[in-house]
Amino acid sequence: MNVLMQYRRAAVLLIVLLFLPAVAAAGSQWETKEIPSENESVLGGAISGEYVIFLTSGGMNQSDNRIKLYDVSSGDSNIIGAPSEGMMVTGEDLSGDCAVWFETESRDNYEENDTDTKPNSIYLMNIAEDNTSILNLPGDAEWPKIEGNKIFWSNSSEESLETNFCIYDNSTGESEYVLAADYADSADIVFDNGNVAYENMTSLNLFNIESGEETVIYAFESDND
Repeated sequence: MNVLMQYRRAAVLLIVLLFLPAVAAAGSQWETKEIPSENESVLGGAISGEYVIFLTSGGMNQSDNRIKLYDVSSGDSNIIGAPSEGMMVTGEDLSGDCAVWFETESRDNYEENDTDTKPNSIYLMNIAEDNTSILNLPGDAEWPKIEGNKIFWSNSSEESLETNFCIYDNSTGESEYVLAADYADSADIVFDNGNVAYENMTSLNLFNIESGEETVIYAFESDND
């Protein structure tokens, strides 16, 4: 699946609102943290516990994209993901002390019908141990979503309209097939509490991994009568 990145000029500061528990009868309270982005455009982000992960761009060259991690407690912001030559990083997600993202070919270096392209790679970082590894996944793995020890990932092909979805278990190092869908939007999939919400060209669907039950949440209106 092609990676479509629509660049837009973002504010210099990424504003993260952290909800603090109510204290006695004082009611709810909000605290605003300003995360320095060093004059870069912020393209996305996720928050879990004391960490915020986000993607920045220093310009129109996708190879300049960086994955950054912000520590709410210390106020430190550091680069944790940078691409190898001819590649770009994107698809960041976070759960507890673990962060994921993937590396794919930069469209700046893309040539049509190029047969020597490098396959995608999904990265997993253990924040507490400051250790980053590349997951051993089959095919062209992309768009990881993480929850606890489970990493939900997609595998698509230019030769097929079908996208396969799998789950990698970080505790065992094994992957298992979950489902396949046509025209699925891998980038916007939601993975939460054993459920997968995804969108294709006709509907918004909810799939329960344990039961294998799939429900159409909303069917899109068709222009054809």
